[in-house]
Amino acid sequence: VRMNPQATGAVSGVVQDATGAAIPGAGVSLINAQQIVLRAASTDAAGSYRFENVPAGSYIIEAAHSNFSARREAVQITSN
Repeated sequence: VRMNPQATGAVSGVVQDATGAAIPGAGVSLINAQQIVLRAASTDAAGSYRFENVPAGSYIIEAAHSNFSARREAVQITSN
């Protein structure tokens, strides 16, 4: 019997401006250590985003919107 378990997790958040207001329609990217965009999404009306089934590891989340400066934050994904 061969089992190949894959450690995966999820990352989610809310993109907000300096006053705490949600930014709908912001582009959010999940970037790996080689600076390759693995996944991309747009925030919903509440500014929320979520990436599921992400392999465990270190990543950068980048959020960008035409009316705001882009922002990057490091995240560590651990298995579910």
